Amino acid sequence: MVAKNYADDVASTNTKKWHDAASRINMMNGGTTPFKTVTNAKLNTMYAQGPLGPSDTTFIPSKETAAAVVAAQQAFEKKSGSNVAAANAKAIAEANALKEKVRAARTIQAGGDVGHNPYPTRESWTGQPANRAI
Repeated sequence: MVAKNYADDVASTNTKKWHDAASRINMMNGGTTPFKTVTNAKLNTMYAQGPLGPSDTTFIPSKETAAAVVAAQQAFEKKSGSNVAAANAKAIAEANALKEKVRAARTIQAGGDVGHNPYPTRESWTGQPANRAI
């Protein structure tokens, strides 16, 4: 019984292999499909497809639209990138100007030209007498 089952399985497997091999040979000889219903169909029959297969009808009409979308994306990216670069340049210039202003003030202060009193009086802040009638 086991030997018969094994023999049947081997025969079934070999039949499938032979069918696949015959289909491959058929396709190499100009057939378009391994299926029995259209075997030996030549490339000039209704079963034949173009060199790109069914993608001819779906891909090629959409190719121009896809190119337009890519062009629009690249234009937006270029514009956005230049806007970001301009904003960064402006922020850097403003930061550098502030740094220069602060450094110049600190240099003057450190040089002793501006007195620094940690406890300033009203007169030193406002230039008016300390006791002024309100």
